[in-house]
Parts: sequence; structure tokens; C-alpha cells
Amino acid sequence: MKTLKMFGYSDDLVECEGIPGCDEFDVWHNGDSRGKFVVSDGQQAICIHALYCGSWAFAITSENDRDDYRTMPDWPVRRSFGKDCDYSETIEIDVPDNAVLRRVEK
Repeated sequence: MKTLKMFGYSDDLVECEGIPGCDEFDVWHNGDSRGKFVVSDGQQAICIHALYCGSWAFAITSENDRDDYRTMPDWPVRRSFGKDCDYSETIEIDVPDNAVLRRVEK
């Protein structure tokens, strides 16, 4: 298993580390900051929504709205606030070794 780590920084950046595809992403678009990312191991996937409104938060959902929520992978998720940035939640997700992250453009 590898660990994907994500947190927000500034009012427009999402920092990701730990698996292929991770980088610093500028998510500012049309006056607000939010980003959508998919983590997949080729068989299972999750979608991570990054949201900024004075502080950063992350929501984890199935890859698309047609998926049954019961198909969500059972990947352990840990959450903390202020660990890597004073005004951001940090999420750490244990994923399979072959998992990759990709940003979904708006």
C-alpha cells in the first residue's frame, strides 16, 4: 500500500504527494477555488473534491454519479485539520501500490 496525501495551500492550490500523478495544482477558476481528482488502481476508483471557502475541505465520493455508493473501495482514510497548513484539512488515503491520481478538468 501507498499513502496519498492531499491538503490545500493559499486560496488556490491543492498539494498532493505519495502516488504517481501527484503535484501542486492551481484550482482557481472563474472566481472560486475547487478541484476534482480521481484516484484509480485500474479496477476501483474514488473521486476527491477539494473545496475552499476560507479554509480547505475534501469530500470523497464514487468516481461518477452513476456508480452505486456501495462500490466505493474500502481504502482507509485519515483526516486532520491544521497538520500541513493552518487553514486546511489534510486527508491521507491508503491506496494500492498501482494507484494513480489524475485531475479532472472543469
